[in-house]
Amino acid sequence: MTQLDFPLSRRVLATALALSAAASACSGGDDSRRAARQGPSIADSVRARRNARLALRPDTMGNRIDSLRIEGTPSASVYIVVATDFQCEECRALARDVIPVLRREYVEAGLARLAYINAPQDAHFNARFAALAALCAAGSGRFREMHDTLFATQAQWARREDPRPWFDSLAVAVGADSSEQARCTGRQMMLRLLASDIERVTAAGITSVPTILVGDTRLSGDRLTLPLIRRAVDAARR
Repeated sequence: MTQLDFPLSRRVLATALALSAAASACSGGDDSRRAARQGPSIADSVRARRNARLALRPDTMGNRIDSLRIEGTPSASVYIVVATDFQCEECRALARDVIPVLRREYVEAGLARLAYINAPQDAHFNARFAALAALCAAGSGRFREMHDTLFATQAQWARREDPRPWFDSLAVAVGADSSEQARCTGRQMMLRLLASDIERVTAAGITSVPTILVGDTRLSGDRLTLPLIRRAVDAARR
């Protein structure tokens, strides 16, 4: 297992999102400033408690999707975990040049499993939408296809003002159910799973993408080469 312990856990923080009161207080006017001095209203408190309960509710759909983005036979005990950002150019190069080799040499040979975790960077606004679309496509068993297609078309959507319709069309093109994809992305049903990814990437101390984790070995930057990845996988299998 890796530092990220796949399959992913559902340790979503039960944080009460009572920011709506502060936001309304900043909107201007004497009433809002008076409300800010008085603190959150009863309605705000009820909303915060409701959000906390929702955060604690088991994410059964997220658990199912989680397992559908792991490639390889369950009998393989070694995980190759890829922390990635769909809008990152270096991540695209890894997906194009390295991931296919790892699939062929280790995953298809039954020697290791390939798992993905989202690590969207703040500078890449559309990366979060792309991650949600990929997770939704996993519900139709098309995560791998969506992963590869998102990277292959990165230049076409990276700077779009709203890439969500584009992502839905990509998912359908790779075989995802159109109504389920639209429902999943429209309701942001994978938002908790994405938030869990980001939380766990932060906890693992991953600060750059792409990063590959194999056992206790962490590879990024100029160490992210096929020889070093192979060496790490082979050492983990011993």
